[in-house]
Amino acid sequence: AFHVWSALDFVLLALGALMLTARAELKSYRLVVLAGILLYGPVTDNLYWGQVQMLLLVLLLLLFRGERGDGGALGSVALSVAILVKIYPAVLLGHFALTRRWRFIAQTLSVVLAGEVLGLYFFGPAANLDFVRECVSSVTGSGVGSPLNISFVTLVWRAGHFVSFLRARLAIVILTLPITILLLVACGKAIRV
Repeated sequence: AFHVWSALDFVLLALGALMLTARAELKSYRLVVLAGILLYGPVTDNLYWGQVQMLLLVLLLLLFRGERGDGGALGSVALSVAILVKIYPAVLLGHFALTRRWRFIAQTLSVVLAGEVLGLYFFGPAANLDFVRECVSSVTGSGVGSPLNISFVTLVWRAGHFVSFLRARLAIVILTLPITILLLVACGKAIRV
């Protein structure tokens, strides 16, 4: 499995490099860029450890390519899959909310919802509930103190630990509340379209 995933990661990296250099006039420039990317330490770490960043790179490049052309559907599906893989690409929905692309947001959220339903169907509710339990435990403190946890919530918790535990929780709520409200407003406006 390691070799298959590593090969897939390398193919995705090469595809991403080709997409990034698509407008380059010299073909040899593409090879130089790919070689330079392979010499960059974090990229080789991602390739070795089998991270999903190469997949996210290609999905986000497909999003932007779809937005440049008339392929809004391609872009929304690519962003949806990226959101299903990792949650942080959902921040890009804020850009589409600011540019009043409500149909794009509605398409993206509907594909995400369909992906979630398929995940519930194929993996069962137990796996999803375990994920929710882990998220709750990382916020409530049982996983926050772990030195292996390097999440944003842990950073805020550790900073607030010296002041007081309640102040740290309040800081978490204050920091995450605007993002949550923005996403809820964007969802509400997208549904009204």
